[in-house]
Amino acid sequence: MNYSKKIHFYLTLLIAFLFPLSKQVIPPLLILLFINWLFWGNFLKKLKNIQHKQITLFIIGFYVLHVVGLIYTENLEKGLFDVQVKSAILFLPFIYATSVYKFNTKQLHFILISAIAGVFVAVIYCFKTSFFNYFENDPWSIYFFSSRFSAFMHIGYFGLLLNFTICATVYLLLYYQEKLTLRHWVLAGFVILLFVVSLILTTSKNGILTFVVLCVIIGGYLIAKGRRKVLTALLFSLFLLAFVFAIKNSSIVYGRFKKIITVLTAPNENKKTIDSVAARTLAWSTSVEVFKENFFIGTGTGDIKDELLKKYEEKNYTGVLKKKLNSHNQYLQTACALGVVGLMLLLLALFVPFAYSIKQRQYLLSMLMIIIILASITESILEVQIGVVFFSFFVSVLLYAKYDDSSIGKLKVQSNEQKSNDF
Repeated sequence: MNYSKKIHFYLTLLIAFLFPLSKQVIPPLLILLFINWLFWGNFLKKLKNIQHKQITLFIIGFYVLHVVGLIYTENLEKGLFDVQVKSAILFLPFIYATSVYKFNTKQLHFILISAIAGVFVAVIYCFKTSFFNYFENDPWSIYFFSSRFSAFMHIGYFGLLLNFTICATVYLLLYYQEKLTLRHWVLAGFVILLFVVSLILTTSKNGILTFVVLCVIIGGYLIAKGRRKVLTALLFSLFLLAFVFAIKNSSIVYGRFKKIITVLTAPNENKKTIDSVAARTLAWSTSVEVFKENFFIGTGTGDIKDELLKKYEEKNYTGVLKKKLNSHNQYLQTACALGVVGLMLLLLALFVPFAYSIKQRQYLLSMLMIIIILASITESILEVQIGVVFFSFFVSVLLYAKYDDSSIGKLKVQSNEQKSNDF
């Protein structure tokens, strides 16, 4: 591995580790990654070496369309800021797609371990902060939940990261299961349990529901492919029951889910509401109206927020107007800003990699895409730096690496000699 290749690998490791710990340090690291790519040289060779050209075109095209949207936007200042925030969608896939040095299986696993370690440190810090607030403040319980617990980022994005690292831990367990000692299993089990508890404490509704979906998918596969189907089904059922029981017996977490039912069954809309669920429904309905009025090309990259606020004011939605909410749905956000063409490009950028991952049996990439696709229903995740980098970085690392998943989960299906090469 030459000097530039080493820098490329170690910078990727560092980004994976520090991503959950510091928003400020990530942009400089991304700049260093790009500078190293420039010093690497061999530009013609890099361009010829682009992997997954169609997927890369969809992802980068999504960014380019935002640049095109500056042409007809009125609020150019906001538009320029938006393309700056989204710049990682252009640079990260391009860097990893054109790199002549692709991560192998071992290197990819080191990157995943680095990401898991970073989240582990973040979780320990969150527990430490909440624990000290236990002695200093009253009521103590609120400091172990929601934004009081999630010290580094918004609870929705912490939920994204926790779900991904839980999947990454399970992925590594299945890959190395025949080589692991009891100590490794206990350590991994502790990490997974800690992350699951942390996910509950974030009270992220999308994160918790996504976790249930992931459990059903992974559990269903293991039950279908494994020899001990009844035992596996029983263990997963007990785990999900314990998970639901923990939520049901937490008044704070369960209360957030009850609000969903209350809002959905409410006969009248509350125009003054600032409740997260009710406010989202107002933002969604308003976004649909803006989309209908700007169906083909959208409002322009910089005008979407202004158009939403104008609609909130017309409808006298004082709560969401005061909070200046965006669409809180990436599909609607993109549709409003860039029209139906932008929406189609977003869907292609998300679902084509997902379809590819299933076809190629790259199951961790599949889980990552499911997490992002579901998160985009309740959050405009590509409107803020942390969501943009989460998508661009982890998708690029998994998509463009050269790794072999044939050893994942050698689940004994029929006999000790016959083994499955599937996850």
